[in-house]
Amino acid sequence: MTPSRTPHEYPRRVLLAVAGTTPQILTETIYALSQAKPPFVPTEVHVVTTSEGAHRIHLQLLDEKTGKFHALCRDYKLRDITFTASHIKVLIDSQGNPLQDIVSPQDNEQAADQIVAWLRGFTQDADCAIHACLAGGRKTMGFYLGYGLSLFGREQDRLSHVLVSPEFESHREFFYKPPKAQTLYGRSMVGAMVDERPISTADAKIWLAVIPFVRLRDGLPEALLGGKDSYTDAVQAVQQSLPNNKLVIDIPDRQIICGGIPVKLSPRDMAFYVWHVQRHIELGEAAPLTWKNTMSENNPITAAYLACYLRVLSDDKWHTDYKTAQRNLANGFDKDTWAGYLNPVNKKITHALGEARAQPFKLNSQRLEKSSRLSLYGLHYPVAQIEFIKHK
Repeated sequence: MTPSRTPHEYPRRVLLAVAGTTPQILTETIYALSQAKPPFVPTEVHVVTTSEGAHRIHLQLLDEKTGKFHALCRDYKLRDITFTASHIKVLIDSQGNPLQDIVSPQDNEQAADQIVAWLRGFTQDADCAIHACLAGGRKTMGFYLGYGLSLFGREQDRLSHVLVSPEFESHREFFYKPPKAQTLYGRSMVGAMVDERPISTADAKIWLAVIPFVRLRDGLPEALLGGKDSYTDAVQAVQQSLPNNKLVIDIPDRQIICGGIPVKLSPRDMAFYVWHVQRHIELGEAAPLTWKNTMSENNPITAAYLACYLRVLSDDKWHTDYKTAQRNLANGFDKDTWAGYLNPVNKKITHALGEARAQPFKLNSQRLEKSSRLSLYGLHYPVAQIEFIKHK
């Protein structure tokens, strides 16, 4: 459906971005949008970042005297853009403390929920056109912004990545192409020497690469569009809205079928996944676990895994691989062995389905208290959508 207005005609035009330690991406994007044909000059700029990113934005962009955002607006007479400290959203951890960086699975989950909820709020305004920029911040931050727009974006919303010619990209003194050329000094290594070659901003090029995205909004329930569901809840809602959303456990062919897409697994990996599926069906929210839960001799949890392995191997208890697993897991899983089972399974699912679609089918981490270094892993797929093929 074609929108009745083009994005630049909307009364509220919002630039949304994620930023890390290079706030230049904000001024570069605003510059590129203002030079586009037709220009999309935002009425507001909003950014999600870490505490360190916010510090840099305050100092480098928003300082009343030296801020590069204000300089850009003066140079190009962009008088109607609102961008203040209140437009900076700092990500927080599970304890409500500002995140300095995204370094753990828990940080990642917090960031996902906050970025998606933040974006969803803007999409509830029918008079607002969003331009989302993926250029800054951690790669996961950009992914969540882009996927959030795919979930909730409307026809008037756009997604892009700002590109800057190499000699100016991440240059600490380059924030946009000024109307009057300036000389900067590049820093490159020539042998063991640093070459501070002069470069002119007249040669700088800034492009916006517009990124097409699939709009899934019309297939989502109304409660999700205006609610407070987590990122994982949103992904599961999309998955359940697809025509084929079953998770089929095909033991005879040693594969799982995720929404119609087959994923072949080795006997060991198949057993590991089946084990988690059975725990999920039988124990529900109590199913996720970590390697430490298995660390004892004759542990019943490990025994349940070995029973799944035997089942996958058609009850061949003399199979070499099964006997090896019995020996190796006599005292349960250790940290490295656990990762050696978990990671290949998740990687194969992601390879077959792609990152976004794979998410609900993977063995995902469950958030723990910030003080804990361990994550519990398990399946979180709706039990009603799981089907077993036991015999053929």
